[in-house]
Amino acid sequence: MKKLITTLIMASFAILHGAVNVRTAELKLHGKQLILENKLSGDWKKAPLSLSLYDGKAKKFLQLPAPEISESAGKITLAYRMPDLEWQITFSARSRVILGESTFINKGKDEKFLEQFITLKTDFNTKDLRFWDGFGKTRAIGDKLIDRKGIKGAVLPHISASDISFAASAVYSDDSALSIGHVTFDPVSYTAVTYDPASGNYSYSQRFVLSGGEKLPLRHVIVSSTSDYGAPEGVIQQHYDSFPEVWAVAGGQDNPYAWGNCAHYRNWWDTPRPEESRRLQYTHDWAYAPYRRAGDMMMKKELFDYKPDNEIVNRRRGKFGGYPINYKTTSRDEFLRVRKERYLKYGKRYGWMFYNNCSGVWCERQLAEKYYPDSLTKDPKTVTLIKGWSTGHDWEVRVFPMGTSWAAAFERDMKEIAEDLDLPGFALDCGGGGAYYRGPAVKKMLPGRAWDDKGAFIDQSVAVNHVVDFIHSLRPAPNQLTVHNNGNQKGDIVMLERPFLNIAAMKQMLPLYRWFIGPRPGNVHGHGFMFKEMMPDWRNRTQAEFIDLIGRLSDYQIMNQFKWGLSQTFVTFYGNPQQVYILPEILGLIRAGWQSATPVKVSKDLYAPYMSRYGKGANTFFFFGNTSKKDSKGTVAVDNLELTADGKAKFIFVKKLRNQSETINKIEKNFSKFDTVLPSRVPVLYETVCGFTSAPEKFTAVAKSQKQLEKQLYSVKLDGKGFTGDLSFRKIRFFHPAEVTIDGKPVKFISDDNGYTAKNVNFSANSEVKILYASDFFNLPQEKIVNFPFVNKAKRITFRLHIPKNDDKAMAFTENFNEYFAFCFKRKIIASSAKPPVSRNDASLQRNDVISLQIVPDKPNTIELLPGNGILIRAKDTKTMSEMLREFAAVMDIRFPYIFKFSGSMGIYDDQLSHFKMHGRHIPERRYFE
Repeated sequence: MKKLITTLIMASFAILHGAVNVRTAELKLHGKQLILENKLSGDWKKAPLSLSLYDGKAKKFLQLPAPEISESAGKITLAYRMPDLEWQITFSARSRVILGESTFINKGKDEKFLEQFITLKTDFNTKDLRFWDGFGKTRAIGDKLIDRKGIKGAVLPHISASDISFAASAVYSDDSALSIGHVTFDPVSYTAVTYDPASGNYSYSQRFVLSGGEKLPLRHVIVSSTSDYGAPEGVIQQHYDSFPEVWAVAGGQDNPYAWGNCAHYRNWWDTPRPEESRRLQYTHDWAYAPYRRAGDMMMKKELFDYKPDNEIVNRRRGKFGGYPINYKTTSRDEFLRVRKERYLKYGKRYGWMFYNNCSGVWCERQLAEKYYPDSLTKDPKTVTLIKGWSTGHDWEVRVFPMGTSWAAAFERDMKEIAEDLDLPGFALDCGGGGAYYRGPAVKKMLPGRAWDDKGAFIDQSVAVNHVVDFIHSLRPAPNQLTVHNNGNQKGDIVMLERPFLNIAAMKQMLPLYRWFIGPRPGNVHGHGFMFKEMMPDWRNRTQAEFIDLIGRLSDYQIMNQFKWGLSQTFVTFYGNPQQVYILPEILGLIRAGWQSATPVKVSKDLYAPYMSRYGKGANTFFFFGNTSKKDSKGTVAVDNLELTADGKAKFIFVKKLRNQSETINKIEKNFSKFDTVLPSRVPVLYETVCGFTSAPEKFTAVAKSQKQLEKQLYSVKLDGKGFTGDLSFRKIRFFHPAEVTIDGKPVKFISDDNGYTAKNVNFSANSEVKILYASDFFNLPQEKIVNFPFVNKAKRITFRLHIPKNDDKAMAFTENFNEYFAFCFKRKIIASSAKPPVSRNDASLQRNDVISLQIVPDKPNTIELLPGNGILIRAKDTKTMSEMLREFAAVMDIRFPYIFKFSGSMGIYDDQLSHFKMHGRHIPERRYFE
């Protein structure tokens, strides 16, 4: 490869003066040469760019003709025209990166094996160079050529495949990085990167197969970035900033399933628990293996009765929403009847993601070998045969769900079952890559085909992403089906099937896995506290030691939840109030979107081994964690240049608390600095108040927040020089900006995708900015709900519900209150199991103990006091009523709190709880966000 790289055939460029500009770099034509120039103050200045094309069948580089070059509106296009092949590549700016978009056309009849090379000849003026090859680790560059071929990495035994490299690599020094790659999740099966210390040549290549007459698009990404906050992290951050659509969640912020906790089969194998689900914020669950044979989700008549390879035994997974199913004896008609009845009753409410045949990459062996032989994946470097996977019986083989006979059947089944069961979405297990398919379908013009010395192949990741795209196509936006993927590819929610305390597995999978997840929501799924492993001699330990250990293990997991933006499941909620207490904060940050780079510098006296950033611009949040035994004090400096694409704004931060807070910000050039105290083992959060453009390089800003149920007030008092600039501030879910004033005078503002902006505002040296947000729902203070007469002194229900006579839609929501107080009675919070009575007489609206539920399409949403001091909850539609009642119930929880007690679960078992006498008890709670 070294010989190949050093003999790259340079394209001959005509004399034309064009340029592609991003904030950190500029791609220019200098005479006959494309040059990438660094606009950062880093250890490299210029990098000539060359393009070349390798013929994998002839085993030589092609002699490229002189390209036709054109430029327009910040674009540079090169077109290479040959008798049997055309290649056109256009370079343009895409937010923070330079995007190269190639199109290849095979004008001949013969199939071609090609490898496209992009090479930058670097001029780093330091020997302290490092290399990131696209996986989770970096290494020092010495005198030898670094060469990474292919996308496969370490084997991950549980998913029986390999991890795969991210869509980028980098050469970097202490202060600057240079990266070449492709757009994440594009159909790519083979890439390679090299760096030659002798020549400084840094090269990225991508292999592809081009059939006769085929037209193929490819996309490439060039990044120049600072490495001040981690070189891979900085490169990946620019991918996040430049291609937000790649990590977009179907349904966005209004997706009802994506932004909460996974119930971890709690609402699937058992009868769903409505009030527990609300309090623990379960919004989705995996409906695990609701079929008899893997690969036959529709349970076709001709496929249902067969002789399994193994004895079918009934396992716990043979339950659908608490209804037992015997895989061996239940008839097909009964199986289908129960599945549909339970799905239509519970599926959408509890977010049952239909377990989708291991994302289509595993199928029951007899089924696959008899009906879909062209689909078998026979990669000798991966496991292709596995026993007892999804149904718990039979052998399953690896198949390829794209372009094969299996793929056609799989897609037909997905379409039919989504309609039949009115699914909220699908669960994809094994949704990663690292297994090569080489079957007959590689002769088709499928995306992602590559080649090696054994011929053409496609990586499994390409097919998984195709499956996700197909699922999203079944319903139009914004009502697309939700995909929960257990893998590192596309999807709307991503599962990491390891508990935080499996430290060895986490070290292997993070941060690479987290980089793939990006700003999407994610959760960990595993055996919680792993108590036996954490305290192997537990039989010799005391209750006090148990409580101390669980407290420390919980804090460790909380720190990692905030660091990695991954939520927990019920296996750590019971007996552990801290895990439940943080849910509003951690789920809120996950909704804002985890980011790879945390552009923060901390003073030497501040110990903050845990840090992370969520959101961008005026929607930015920071987390800091101190795991030492002592509190730590010091200064945080936020680099504003890295919070937006143009780096023009200076942002003001305040400590994020639930009631009120104050933080003094000192602006020095591009940094916002503030002092902080990080208590031992306590997560500390900061939120953005607002941002200023054209602000002075030095000033002080005192930021304050005051939060109430019906309103939130943020203010900033400036101390510096006057200026004129834009004011930006963020969107807050279920709130809207009611008024924005500067020195008491209202200013106009506009809404955009990033939040709100007031343009060209005049600020005096001591201006005070106030941003008042009003609730979309609540028009009454919190105490009016908390002190409402739900129950009397004997803790028996005394209030009543009112439904207007002509409002049948609202009647269904009386069940929310029945479920709420049934939970309270079962947990001995109240003394009666009676349901609140329902009145349809409007005269009851004058009572002080009535709650009226009304759905009125042409009136605004509101929760307010009635004339008699009862409460009105009025929504424009049923969806909004559901949201409003969730928010209302969260306020009721202040009056009727409950801490979930220890009960046996994965990671802490009944015999251990019995030994420590902890059944029905919990460890102490700390309230550190007040």
